[in-house]
Amino acid sequence: MISSALLIDDDPITTVLNKKLLLKVKNDISVKIESDAREALNYLKEFQPDLIFLDLNMPGMDGLDFIAEYKKLGLESKIIILTTMSVRPTVMEKLKEYDCTDVFLKPLSIENINSCLLPAL
Repeated sequence: MISSALLIDDDPITTVLNKKLLLKVKNDISVKIESDAREALNYLKEFQPDLIFLDLNMPGMDGLDFIAEYKKLGLESKIIILTTMSVRPTVMEKLKEYDCTDVFLKPLSIENINSCLLPAL
């Protein structure tokens, strides 16, 4: 049962919209927003959400660097990648190595959420 999600994105409008959509699909999910990937890693030391929605392109620590550090923590949340542009083949290969195969264009749509999340709910 999925009960919690973490949205990591430096765009506040996108995160608010994505949070509203998640709550529309599953109104009892707890959703936390982090705008900085490093802060999100600190948050994950205390709390492990079921799902992580991660922007690939952020200042400071990007999505790939975040995943590398996340994997060192030995956590098991499902990571869903969010991006505003197509993902280069080399980046896609790296995401596959990290077992992050769900990639969606931002912002999420109800269809994205339904197709990806509802089978796991």
